Amino acid sequence: MRSLQEDGNEMMIEPLLSQSGPRNTISDVMVESGDGTADRNPLVEKEKLMSSSSSSLSLPIHNNINKDSGTSRTCPPNNKKGTYSVMRWQYYACCGSIFSMTAFVLSLISTFDCGLGLVKFSSTVGTPSIDRHFGLWWYGHYEMNESFNKVTYEGCRPYHDLLDIDSKWSAARAFNILTLVGGFTWLVVDTLTMFVRGGAKPQSIWMVNLLLLNCFFSGLTLIALDSNMCNNNELVTIDEVEGYEFNGHCELSSGANLVIASTVIWFVASLCKLMAIKSKNSHDEKPPINNMAEPSLLGDGTVADDGHDISSTMTTEAEADSEKDGTHRSSSPNSNKKVTYWRLLSENSNFRWFLLSYLVSVGGEWLSYVASIATIEQIQSSNGSISRTSISILVIIRLLPSSLFAPIGGTLADSYDRRKIMIILELTGALVIWVYVLSYYLESIAALYSATLLQMTVAALYYPCHSAIVPMIVPEEDSLEKAMILVSLIETSMQAVGSSIGGLLTGFVGIQYCFMIDSLTSLVGALLIWKISGEYNPVKANEATVAMDGKAESSTEVEESWYSLPQLAKMTKEGISYLVSQSWGAFALLKFFAALIYGAGDVLNVSFSEQGEGSSDSSSRRLGILFAVVGVGCVLGPIIIEPCTHMDKLSSLERACLISYFLMALGCYGLWQFDEFILICIFSAVRSAGSNIVWVYSSLLLQKLSSASMRGRVFGVDHALSTFSESASALLAGVLQDDAGLSAAQVSLIMAIVAVVTLVMWGVYFSRVSIAERSITTERSNII
Repeated sequence: MRSLQEDGNEMMIEPLLSQSGPRNTISDVMVESGDGTADRNPLVEKEKLMSSSSSSLSLPIHNNINKDSGTSRTCPPNNKKGTYSVMRWQYYACCGSIFSMTAFVLSLISTFDCGLGLVKFSSTVGTPSIDRHFGLWWYGHYEMNESFNKVTYEGCRPYHDLLDIDSKWSAARAFNILTLVGGFTWLVVDTLTMFVRGGAKPQSIWMVNLLLLNCFFSGLTLIALDSNMCNNNELVTIDEVEGYEFNGHCELSSGANLVIASTVIWFVASLCKLMAIKSKNSHDEKPPINNMAEPSLLGDGTVADDGHDISSTMTTEAEADSEKDGTHRSSSPNSNKKVTYWRLLSENSNFRWFLLSYLVSVGGEWLSYVASIATIEQIQSSNGSISRTSISILVIIRLLPSSLFAPIGGTLADSYDRRKIMIILELTGALVIWVYVLSYYLESIAALYSATLLQMTVAALYYPCHSAIVPMIVPEEDSLEKAMILVSLIETSMQAVGSSIGGLLTGFVGIQYCFMIDSLTSLVGALLIWKISGEYNPVKANEATVAMDGKAESSTEVEESWYSLPQLAKMTKEGISYLVSQSWGAFALLKFFAALIYGAGDVLNVSFSEQGEGSSDSSSRRLGILFAVVGVGCVLGPIIIEPCTHMDKLSSLERACLISYFLMALGCYGLWQFDEFILICIFSAVRSAGSNIVWVYSSLLLQKLSSASMRGRVFGVDHALSTFSESASALLAGVLQDDAGLSAAQVSLIMAIVAVVTLVMWGVYFSRVSIAERSITTERSNII
């Protein structure tokens, strides 16, 4: 019920029909004046009502809008019970988040704890007894008197590869990995929900099931106590020979206590989240007081009976209109506010799901990449031969499919719904990963190359869809720059995290488990892409524009363009011709020349990691560190340069590309000049910062200047050229080290010379060819 003050008389407006009845027009509203007379509401009263609020057409007094359900409820000012209900589910959700984070930390600590089980050895020669600890992945040290010299202190060390591991021990390790992967997935989703959407939120029921699965997997980790982890293995046998008697059973140690605690806390966290869901649903289902919702006036002169705010209705209609042309423009509370990373993430839920899926997928891809390198080194080490060319071939096989299939992927991106293609390719990638596992057990480098070829073919089809869909999810230019930087940060941060974790897991967990985790990440990535709403088919987006021009194709022609292979080939050729005909087409070569420099980076990282003393495990750890610092450099580069660039000034984007070539030249020079591992890490970060800057801003130039209907094919050609150049650089780096006898430092000097030459070349090009000549003549009618 609403009250209005008009000329000192109070008028009461009540709907004649109930909330569940049909929508009421303004003429069906009874106006009761203060003197008790009642009249039908005239048009002038309608105009007064329509103009009484500039932000909303409804006129509530105590109208509490439930943001989660979108409904409008009339609540008294002092509704303590309703307020308590809201605070209760938020309390439950917050407690569940805290408990789940605690459980994950405990699970992570127990993983690297070398004391899951405790074995007591009693001496047979009168010396002090020994307590030895055994974990899932590590074994512990002895506790003894300093005067006892027969057994030495060993510390916490990983098991050697020849140790016999039975099925129960292997199953316990698998359950431990599932617990960590499930816990990490939960924390990422829960953190984004809490901090991006603002405040603790109740999760869906499938997330509660994930917590229960973590509880189940964590508890099953304890089956290792019944395995040969601390019984009937070589380490126990040695102890018995040295004059100690094994007491015959394995006791709980600190690691086992941590596992038990984390199992209980996982269960408590699931209960808290389940209670949050129940409390939230109970709050949403509470009927409004007096069973009457406030009517809202719509723009057509009708009164909404569902209690929705008219502003949300208008926003929904605007979003629906924007989806018709494929733009999916995100609504902003205040379009005049400065675009920030936080605002972009908080207001665009589709972009959040897109980033999260990319984070998971890229992390798994880097995990399998490090595991592939470790597999080759392990096979060659067992054969007694080491070849840098084998690593170069791996890098080439990872890059070469993009040169062949990326243009086809661009054509698919311009013909089908890009979101659906990404889901299909993610699921396909999850199946392809198992070829890696087969190649590991066959100890076949050729099978490993085949698996890499299949995986990278899928990735080559995936990349153009991934790049072309970003402007459709984030159509505003100011937001697009920050979106592209976030995408690059996700890729490079997961390069740092995924590669470093891959280097650690290959030494601690096992190479085959790294491949299995990558398969799981592909499935999770497909699920997250499925959460993105809307249609992203550029063909449907252009139908209205084509029809207005009088050039609409028949349904048969459109269907043929989707399914005919000759038509797909024709579209691919059109994309290449389109790029060549544009005055800005040379921008597609920015990554091509940059890849000549950073393409050799992976091969050089392997060589740098093997410098110095240490076992193969130490080499894997150094390789993981190098990949990590490369990722850090990629993260810092675009962030540092971003304040100096503006999307409305092409010259600033071009200067960023020139700076990137300078940084790559400086980094390669430092790798040639210094031998210390810490300095190698620093200059590797400088080189990677430059490589990521040119990746981000060359992509922005292409996205800014290319039309929406051709963007997928433009990025397909761009990706094909850059990966071809990168593969040639990687092959050259391997050949120069194996056949020409050059060191990694000397190859770095060659890359520095190439960087200086390309820097001068692009500097001359940007100075000779004016910006106006490259941009004004460009047709941008389809730019979002």
